[in-house]
Amino acid sequence: MVKKYNHIIFDLDNTLWNFDKNSRESLLQIFTKYRLIEKFESFDFFAEIYEKHNQELWQQYRTGQIAKFALGLYRFSRTLETVKINDDDFAQRLNNEYLANTTVMTELVPHTFEILHYLKEKYPLHILTNGFFEVQFLKLRNSKLETFFQNLITSEEAGAQKPSPKTYKYALDRINASADECIFIGDDYEIDVVGALNVGIDSIFFNRKNEDTIDKPATFTVNSLLEIKNIL
Repeated sequence: MVKKYNHIIFDLDNTLWNFDKNSRESLLQIFTKYRLIEKFESFDFFAEIYEKHNQELWQQYRTGQIAKFALGLYRFSRTLETVKINDDDFAQRLNNEYLANTTVMTELVPHTFEILHYLKEKYPLHILTNGFFEVQFLKLRNSKLETFFQNLITSEEAGAQKPSPKTYKYALDRINASADECIFIGDDYEIDVVGALNVGIDSIFFNRKNEDTIDKPATFTVNSLLEIKNIL
């Protein structure tokens, strides 16, 4: 028999909101607008370089090595430096437009609405995300997800990034719940699942990429959001 939970906490990006697809579309918009094809051999090359730097910088941001403004600036300035463009003002403009573009992108992970309608009838739902509040709030609103959730909690507010225990403990305080009352659903094993388990929160690993899970224990593992109906 599955344990009774009182609260469900979701990750947002790539768990509900299709970050990979929406981010790539946003990148394509700025690539096209600023005719970056004149500098980069292709959009795929531009996106590959950007994503490499973005992932590296997010890791540094999560561990407190760089500040928020540096993350936004450097992911584009370092991408541009690849083709000998050294212009921080331009890099910052690209970052601002990229973020603005993403907030109006509405592609969701398959079955998002179906599972949220199902769960909302049974549980209070909350979001805990490493993204920035001003961006994540607009993504929720424009994707028509806002009304499903009682709380949008960001690690920025918590003063630490997932998987830090501080982030999860802050979320528990915000929703006024104990760890054993909650279950966390997320797609990133190290950031979402390990972070939750380390503070005693059960987890559902949304293994959307069908990764090998032999060394990735979780309370539950699903490959589709619809499979959550078999658990909760």
